[in-house]
Amino acid sequence: MANNKFGINSGVVHARRITPTISTITASSTNALDVNCSKGEIFKVTPTGSCNVNASMISANVGQRVTLIVLTSGTNSYVLTFNTNFLSTGTLTTGASSAKTFVVDFVSNGTTLIEVSRTTAM
Repeated sequence: MANNKFGINSGVVHARRITPTISTITASSTNALDVNCSKGEIFKVTPTGSCNVNASMISANVGQRVTLIVLTSGTNSYVLTFNTNFLSTGTLTTGASSAKTFVVDFVSNGTTLIEVSRTTAM
């Protein structure tokens, strides 16, 4: 290795691909969906009714990204309301079409998950 212009040893950097875990979440008996930031960054849900979505921020880091993948099944439309520890652009309504996918992305400021994007039904 040789010193670069900053006097720091430089060398070869090998990139490693990290495969994230996708956690499946289900609604509780009170129709609440709990996103626990300590369990990963990608969460998948197939709602069976309208739900309140809450986030546990106990181990969320500033800048942590969280992705919520919402899958539809059946022909009922459900509303997901983002509540505790979320700052979103509003509710997500699934519509009455089966086999559709929505993706909502958030970034953490350490205390709140802030929505940065969402798709329409795909």
